[in-house]
Amino acid sequence: MGKQRLSVALVGVGGYGQAHLQTLFALEGEGHFELTDVVEPYPERVPPASVERLREMKVRWHRSWEELEALGEFPNCVLLALPISLHAEYARRAYERGAWVYLEKPPVPLLKELEALVEMEGEAPRIQVGFQFFHSQQMRALREWLAEGRLGKITQYRLSACRPRSDAYYARAPWAGRLLCDGRVVLDGPVTNALAHGVQDIFAIEAAACGEISVPVEVSAELYRSRPMESYDVASLHGAFASGAKFAIALSHGAAQALPPVFEIEGTAGRVELFGDTKELRASFTTERVAAGEPNMVLSFREFFRCARKGERPRPGLAECRPFVAMTNAMLLASGGIHDIPGGMVQRIPTPEGLMRDVAGLGEFSRRAVAGNQTFSEAGAPWGRAGGTLALDASLISRMERYLQLKGSGL
Repeated sequence: MGKQRLSVALVGVGGYGQAHLQTLFALEGEGHFELTDVVEPYPERVPPASVERLREMKVRWHRSWEELEALGEFPNCVLLALPISLHAEYARRAYERGAWVYLEKPPVPLLKELEALVEMEGEAPRIQVGFQFFHSQQMRALREWLAEGRLGKITQYRLSACRPRSDAYYARAPWAGRLLCDGRVVLDGPVTNALAHGVQDIFAIEAAACGEISVPVEVSAELYRSRPMESYDVASLHGAFASGAKFAIALSHGAAQALPPVFEIEGTAGRVELFGDTKELRASFTTERVAAGEPNMVLSFREFFRCARKGERPRPGLAECRPFVAMTNAMLLASGGIHDIPGGMVQRIPTPEGLMRDVAGLGEFSRRAVAGNQTFSEAGAPWGRAGGTLALDASLISRMERYLQLKGSGL
C-alpha cells in the first residue's frame, strides 16, 4: 500500500468497541495511522471522555454504515466491533470497498459464512480476526519451543474455566445469550464468544506443531443452559486431531465463583502450562517463565497495521479460524442441541453484579472432565445428559443448515 499513514474507521464504539478505541488511542503516537471515522448509532452509550477526545481529534462521527460508505474516499482500514450476527455481512462489505479489515472474534458463527468469506478473499486476504494471543510473547516462545522439539509430539490439550456471568450480563444486548437473533445465527456462549480465545489458542498451537491448519477429525460435546435463555452457558467437549493429539474443554458461565483457568499442553518430551488469567507460560523442561509484555490487543493492532502498510497477509486470518468455526458448529450438533440443567441443581445467588447461577459441582466436574478427556455426563455430573460424537466431514455445513431450519432460522 502506497500510503504511509493509514486512514482508519472504527465501527462500533460502545460495548467492546471501547477496548478497540482505547487501543487506538494508545497507538496513536506511533504515527502509522489516523483515526478518521467512527460509526456508532447510540452515542449515549459511549463514555463522555471518549466522545470528547474524538471531538478534539476531529474524528467524523457517523450514525450508520451507509454514512461511512457515502464518503468520497473510503478508509484504508476498518475495525469491526459489532454484534456477532453482523460479522459476516460487514466484513464482506468492508472488504469489497477495498479496506483491510480487523474483525473482532468470534469471526462468524457459521462455517458456511466463513467459507464464503474465504472464497471472497481468494488470493488477496485482508481480514485479520481479533484472536489477540496469537501475537503474544508467550505464543512466540511456545512456537520456538515447538520448532526446537522441546515438547516432542503433542498428545493432549486441556482447557477449563468457570467465569461467572450475571443475568444482567445477558440482558445487556438483544443478541446476548441467543442462538438466533432477528433471523441471524449468533450461537453466543463461553466457547463461542467470551472464552473463545483459549479455544482458538489450541488450534493455533496445533497448527504450529503440525506445520499446517488442522481441523479436528471428531468432537464429542454437551451444551447446557443454567438459566432461562436460548443459547448455552455451560459446555464440555473433547475430540481429536489427525495428528493423534486429543483435546478436552470445559468452559462455563454458570458458577457464582470463578474457577481459575487451566490450560495444559502435554507432549512426549515435555509439558507446558499457560497459567492463570495472564497465561504466564511455564514448562517442565526449563525454569524460564514467559509473561505478557505489552497488551495483546496492542500487539495485534500493531501487526494488523503493519500488514496493511506492507500489503502482507494478516494473521490470524479467516483460514486460521476454520478449525474453530467448524468445531463450534459440530459441538452444537454432537450435543443434540442445548439442554436445560434441572432447576434443583442450580442455585440463584444475588451478588453486587446481579443474580448469578451456580450449578451444583460445576467446578469439580469441569476439572474432572478435562483431566479424564470426558464430557460432564461421562465425568459423573448428576445433571449431565449424554451427548454424541460427530465427525467433522464435508456434511457439516448441510447438517448445520438442517438443524437451524428446525430452529426457525430461515436458512
